[in-house]
Amino acid sequence: MFFSRTTLRAACLKDLNLISQTILHDAKNGHYSELYCTNDEARRGLQVNLKSMIEHECRINTVVKNNGLINETLFSRIITFEKGQKPIGFSIISSSDDPEHLEIWMFSIHNDFRNKGYGQKVLNKLLKSIVKAYPEKDIVARCFDSSKIMVNLLEKEGFIEDKASYADNECDEFIVTRISMKAHEYLSSIRN
Repeated sequence: MFFSRTTLRAACLKDLNLISQTILHDAKNGHYSELYCTNDEARRGLQVNLKSMIEHECRINTVVKNNGLINETLFSRIITFEKGQKPIGFSIISSSDDPEHLEIWMFSIHNDFRNKGYGQKVLNKLLKSIVKAYPEKDIVARCFDSSKIMVNLLEKEGFIEDKASYADNECDEFIVTRISMKAHEYLSSIRN
């Protein structure tokens, strides 16, 4: 079977360029903030955050509180997906604005490997890994309106779309769909 060698591993610095290029490519297609494509400071910030996530498992999240900007440090881990020894995609798992949640902050299959079933396969492996490591956390994802394929992949794994879509601080001009899953319910479903 062509999936037999698909594995997950912690990202390393040699993955940084490929991850960054994939995010920029996907941002041009409306899947991540377009600021990554149009704003040099946002692009530099992305590079700094990706490197920090690989080296220290944390990222800086800027939020508005009390009419000011506050930088928060959040747990974040980049997972690289491989087929054999070749990276085929990545995901960033991060703390969320709710301490009860872990968020699939980013998820992408590199362009050459899309539409071949890898997305569903590695998402399934990723979710099993997250739930095993963090059984007490619920898992959430926020998807841009143009990320219908990602929403469909998540729904196939048991995520339920929250009916109220909302604008995210990072991208006020876009509708972002929040989708979530209870970890304990997922554990039950994979045991049966």
